[in-house]
Amino acid sequence: MADLFTDGSCIKLYADDVKLYFEIVNDSDVVTLQQSIDECTKWQLSLSSEKCCHIRLSLCACKNPVNYHINDVALNTVDTVRDLGISIDNKLTFVEHINLIVAKAHRRANQILRCFLSRDNEILVKVFITYVRPVLEYSSVVWLPLTVGMINSIESVERRFTKKLRSMSLLAYDERCACLGFDRVELRRLQCDLITCIKITHGFNCLRSEEFFTPCGEQITRGHQFKLRLQHCRIDARK
Repeated sequence: MADLFTDGSCIKLYADDVKLYFEIVNDSDVVTLQQSIDECTKWQLSLSSEKCCHIRLSLCACKNPVNYHINDVALNTVDTVRDLGISIDNKLTFVEHINLIVAKAHRRANQILRCFLSRDNEILVKVFITYVRPVLEYSSVVWLPLTVGMINSIESVERRFTKKLRSMSLLAYDERCACLGFDRVELRRLQCDLITCIKITHGFNCLRSEEFFTPCGEQITRGHQFKLRLQHCRIDARK
């Protein structure tokens, strides 16, 4: 459906969710985006103005706020929007999303320790892996944290849970992980990133490799053709 927009606007559809986006450079781009919104209604896409909102992704503060409309109803302008289970803020820092999943994971971990009568470490670890770990790892390639504070905040869920297990309180975190067969959450995120990278570079998914990576080109040392060049990034979102 993106090909129906001759002005460069992009649309993404997933089930009953619709996302329309466009790079705004000047005032004429604002008009173009509004025209694209109007085009959606011509395609008999039933858009609810009450459920739709507008978010502006930028590092700079908006000096002249812009209002977009669906059927002459102004859309709410928000700083954070939840899309497919991920909270996206207007600066792509994902701070709010990380705070939400950490709080949710802590609640589930505490419920496990309170509700289970068994103190067997093997059972409690399996329950943690089933009900808590997916909360911390869902779509981590999208919101991967970069700051030490956010990394430690996510790691604190596993660190606190393992310390409350039987005979584990006096051991260091790495020692507890070794005894229980755990990997650090940070290491698991890295593994997930590498798997996704391999899928993109080898064409195992619909993402185009040239949109994400730059190959090294000429190689002096021995190796393979999939070596990637580390690009300089000005902002954290690009990293």
